[in-house]
Amino acid sequence: MKYTLIAMFGISAIAFFLYFCRLSYGPNGFENRARAEVTMIASAIEEFRSNYGVNPVHEKDFAPLDQGKVYSVLMAIPGDCYWTNINTGGVVYLTGIPRSSHGKWLDPWGNAYNMIIADTNTSSVVVGGAVVNRPAVVWSNGENRINDYGKGDDITSWASWQK
Repeated sequence: MKYTLIAMFGISAIAFFLYFCRLSYGPNGFENRARAEVTMIASAIEEFRSNYGVNPVHEKDFAPLDQGKVYSVLMAIPGDCYWTNINTGGVVYLTGIPRSSHGKWLDPWGNAYNMIIADTNTSSVVVGGAVVNRPAVVWSNGENRINDYGKGDDITSWASWQK
């Protein structure tokens, strides 16, 4: 629990820095913000999975992945009955990333982030035909707003650098 609180503080600090220090402006600001956000979302999913031993959504909600339910669980939104059955500790794993009215997180260009979460018993996913050895991956379509499945100008949570 102590490490969860430390992680929550760290994630909140990054979110604060991004939004209140205006890192989203400037020549590379949108890319920097997207890179930070995809990392924060994927890390929150992985931390939840590590703490509870399950994913933040039921397997039946995988096809297609219901980002609204992932959002609800990681944010521990009061009054939302879905998260109370999964996030039994009511821990807030993530804050500060804009979302649409449908509960999907939005990248700096206004598009929903793409996300794949591995089944509970596996630790890798397939993105655009390539195996990624992470239990959760998140990516932005980038400035061109075209989903290149982690290639092109996409900004990914599983690569330490782009281009």
